[in-house]
Amino acid sequence: MNKTKTEEKKKTEEKISAFMVKKSKSIEYQKLQWILRAASIDDCRYSITGVHVDSEKNMVATDGCRMHVWRDCPIEQIGFFQVIETRIGIIFLRKEDDFPNWKKLIKKKLPEVLVNFDLPHNIKDRSFGSSIFKLFSKTNACFNISYLLDLASYKHAQWTVYGNDPDAGWLFRCRDMEAVIMPMNTREI
Repeated sequence: MNKTKTEEKKKTEEKISAFMVKKSKSIEYQKLQWILRAASIDDCRYSITGVHVDSEKNMVATDGCRMHVWRDCPIEQIGFFQVIETRIGIIFLRKEDDFPNWKKLIKKKLPEVLVNFDLPHNIKDRSFGSSIFKLFSKTNACFNISYLLDLASYKHAQWTVYGNDPDAGWLFRCRDMEAVIMPMNTREI
């Protein structure tokens, strides 16, 4: 009897093609907005124009140059979703497409920690420039400033940076949030 109820529940969950998260000032809503900053807006890259939630409750978004991950997110639905932000909340519409294998970008064995740094929420804060300089001097990699501003938008959090190759993606970690950011190609500058 329990097996039948479980199967019915699973079928019902599979049928749900849309849901909404209401706008709020909660930390979960702020994390959701942070994840959405990394979703691609390029319609030519359809397979990365939304967010993916996997069975391990990881929510992931990428635009091909950076990826944001929220570990243990409270979203119950699993799948790939197109996201529409409205004035009352965020609507998730199920997409019939496959999201890229994002886990291969995060190495199982991380290189040693290169730098811990705080990014002030306000770019006009004097310590913002010194934080960016510290990051550049420790990594010898140049990152898109708008991606670093997205890290800063996650309030006054301390980020730990992992990596050892100036031409490969760098992992930025802050508690249950992660970002993999590709450095800019400085050879062309």
